[in-house]
Amino acid sequence: AAEALLPAGYSVTVLGRDPCGLDFCVCPSRSAFVLFTDYLASDIPPVRCLDCFDPVALHTLPHTADGEHLGLLWWAADYRACDTLQMHCTTGERFGEQQLRRHDSSLSRQGRDLCSQLETLTGVPVYYYLHKTRSRSRASELQRRCPSCGSEWRLEPRLHLFDFQCGKCRLLSNIASDAG
Repeated sequence: AAEALLPAGYSVTVLGRDPCGLDFCVCPSRSAFVLFTDYLASDIPPVRCLDCFDPVALHTLPHTADGEHLGLLWWAADYRACDTLQMHCTTGERFGEQQLRRHDSSLSRQGRDLCSQLETLTGVPVYYYLHKTRSRSRASELQRRCPSCGSEWRLEPRLHLFDFQCGKCRLLSNIASDAG
């Protein structure tokens, strides 16, 4: 970006990294994205590169159906609210957990629609993350199938935080945190 300023007579001197700044994806090409956030990520864009797992600056992506990136930002705010419910309260814990875990919850439907829009606009696969917190056992977790199509989806080795991936349904998930 700094090179673009040179023809106009401007120059940029980098003095150092911002210690509070984010590292954004700088991959020259990206094989896939994932729609991903959590209750702590209020200042991090909700789209990540699946190659490096760094956040993707929203201004580098085409606008979704709303003509901006508001749909992505609103979805991320809803996701963080549900994640906060399942992390920090008993009254709404089940509701929050189901919104994050189920592929057919209202939150997931909204997110998967955004993934589909981004994939159409970029030509790059966009995955949706299903967060799993509870399980019966580690053995049952390892036998899980894609909740949308029923196919095998276990990853070996895992990809960043993800233990499961379904290319057909564009879903990613993790082994439940209580599975040990």
